[in-house]
Parts: sequence; C-alpha cells; structure tokens
Amino acid sequence: MISGAWRGRKVPVLDSPGLRPTPDRIRETLFNWLQGELTDTTCVDLFAGTGALGLECLSRGSRFCHFIDQQSAVCRHLNTQLQTLGGASKSQVHCAAASDFVGNFKNSADIVFVDPPYRANLIEPLLPALSQWQTRWFYIETASDETLPDAPEHWSLHRKVKAGQVLAQLYYNTRTD
Repeated sequence: MISGAWRGRKVPVLDSPGLRPTPDRIRETLFNWLQGELTDTTCVDLFAGTGALGLECLSRGSRFCHFIDQQSAVCRHLNTQLQTLGGASKSQVHCAAASDFVGNFKNSADIVFVDPPYRANLIEPLLPALSQWQTRWFYIETASDETLPDAPEHWSLHRKVKAGQVLAQLYYNTRTD
C-alpha cells in the first residue's frame, strides 16, 4: 500500500494467469489525482485481481469497496487479504463476471475502477450500463497500445498518463454536478 492506514503493507500477488497489479507509479499518480475525493466514499473495483486499487481506497479512508472478479481462487485470496488487513467489514468480494455485476448493481458508488486484462475487449460492453450510473469518477486502465472505445459523452477526461505499457485515464461524470 502506498499511503493511508495500511501504508507500507505488502499484499502478496496470487500466481494466476493474466493477473498483474497496477504498477506502483500509476497507482501513486491515480491516488494523487483522487486526493481529497476518497474520504467516506464507496468504490467498485471491477476485474479486481490483486485488489490493489480497492485496497488503496480503503487504506485512504473509503467507507466501502466492492471487489469483483470471476476467478474463485482470486476471490478467496482477496477475502484472505481483507481479513488480514482488517478490511473485511468495509468490503464485499463478488465472485462474478464484471458484466453481470455491472448489469445488476442497484447501489451507488463514488469511484469505479475498470482495469480488465489487457487486449481482452472487456471495456466496451460495460460502457452502456456504466454510463447510467451516478458515479462521479471512472478510472480506466488499458495497455498503452490498446484502442479505447469512446467514453460516454457525459464523461469528461480529467487526467491521463502513459507509463511504459500502461495507459491510465480518469474520467469525471458531468451528470453528478
């Protein structure tokens, strides 16, 4: 963890195909962008994998985080990490496909992280449903050479950074003004 209550804690990465944590440099930049936006928020970490983004949110004061991943071994690993860190009461791990979760989620979230396996074309099918959410911030991470589908017209690109093989983009939902 980079900052907050769990600063300096190392979270082990499960050995699973396609699982890759968001690089520290990108994560630090993202959370600098979101500084002041995390306290008492609800987050959704789609394609959670290592859980690094959602865990960082909880470490920095988010009220609750939903972690979504369809691999049962990853879900078990996330639950174990949340227990170890003391974050189980402030989170829920959903072992489901991101598309199923997005289509059925009836609550609200302040920040959504969309960080699917690279080059798997998993973002575009989620955009119609996500565009209906009253979420303030949407973070999308792709491979730097990957073509990102057009964002909904009411999502304004707030910031973006390219570092190595990663392209990170943070969108602000203007419908939440």
